[in-house]
Amino acid sequence: MRAHKSHRFAALVWEDDDTGDTYYIHPDIRSVFLEAEGYRKVYLALMCTRRGTLFFWPVTTATMGDWQRSAMKALETAEDQWVKIIADMELRAYRVLRALADYGEPDWGHFSLAELLEIAFHGRVIRDPR
Repeated sequence: MRAHKSHRFAALVWEDDDTGDTYYIHPDIRSVFLEAEGYRKVYLALMCTRRGTLFFWPVTTATMGDWQRSAMKALETAEDQWVKIIADMELRAYRVLRALADYGEPDWGHFSLAELLEIAFHGRVIRDPR
């Protein structure tokens, strides 16, 4: 995976307990959801797989434990080189394996941030508090 250097930002997401779906909460209505159950403050980072799949990795920012510190370190490493990020349950942190080969720069496409969010969240973007 690679991480985009400039598409990383603080965000608010809400998780539906019944379906497990995650929704991106538009910044204009964040204040409404700060009182709601199930929301999470995250750091969204645009990532690219070797196959060219773009996605946002939501790194929780509520606490800064080993998982979050190791995720942020993984993101920093992935900005400049291809990596494999592995969740190590015993260590309670992410491990980062650097690629031995240079796969070149990823194709980030020509999408706006709004388009990327729509694609990544499959239309699950909350713009209206009702």
